[in-house]
Amino acid sequence: MNIMRTLSFTILIVVLATSWSCASREIISKEIKAESERVSFKTLVRDTDRYMGKTVVLGGYIIETKNFPGKSTMTVLQTPLVGGEEPGSKDLANGGFILSYDGHLEPEVYEKGRRTTVAGKVAGLADKGANCPSPCLQLEYRQIYLWPMYESPSYLSYEEYGEAALYERWIYH
Repeated sequence: MNIMRTLSFTILIVVLATSWSCASREIISKEIKAESERVSFKTLVRDTDRYMGKTVVLGGYIIETKNFPGKSTMTVLQTPLVGGEEPGSKDLANGGFILSYDGHLEPEVYEKGRRTTVAGKVAGLADKGANCPSPCLQLEYRQIYLWPMYESPSYLSYEEYGEAALYERWIYH
């Protein structure tokens, strides 16, 4: 009976530690979150003038990153945030946004297809000619979080690699 209690206690500690570490990961700083407007993308586009200069948190998938002298722009396919601050499925896209950044964003890092969550000040709607999904909002940089890239697991046969190799490939790749 004592072994069962110790095992149960150990499992409880591991579960609590794991959930605490996931919950404590700060994607957008508490200060910026506290001053940001919580509003849908559709409302931002419809009532852009009302939100001019206000900070919002949006996310999605990078379409392109361009650099100019002293400035960069990142065009993003906007998707609703799930689980707090993580971009949802591309199937739920509502348009896009262009983030202006004073400085250099490396296009090899901020590359097409990467997921990102940003905080920015609403700066208006982009021109119709912009290479951005319509409708397209313009934001001025406050904070960027670039989500880690995950490789999809290869679906290899057991006969080819065996159980240990499949497990190792799934966990470490």
